[in-house]
Amino acid sequence: MAQEYLLDVDPLNRALNTFELDGDTIIVRRYWYSEDVNAILDANARQRLDAPLASERKPDIRQTARIPDIVQYQWLEQFGVRSWDQNHQKEVQRLLNSNEFYKLRTNNGRY
Repeated sequence: MAQEYLLDVDPLNRALNTFELDGDTIIVRRYWYSEDVNAILDANARQRLDAPLASERKPDIRQTARIPDIVQYQWLEQFGVRSWDQNHQKEVQRLLNSNEFYKLRTNNGRY
């Protein structure tokens, strides 16, 4: 088998593009980044169960969500939302408040 070489890495979705020379043939492959988010979603569910009620919350800083990298890339590609950008905070809150992404929240409230 011929040697496989890294061609580039897509900075948006972390896909690896490689090529291999096999005689007169060039074989190009693309490997997609994937992430098992079950551990994160399970931890979020446990934290939601232990979260205080709204009336018991203190007015200090609290964690509102834990968002896996793969979901952040999905938001960027599908909605144009950069979860790390403060200018996109309202859009992040809207997504976290949606039923589709409630499992990312670490407490029971809405934002």
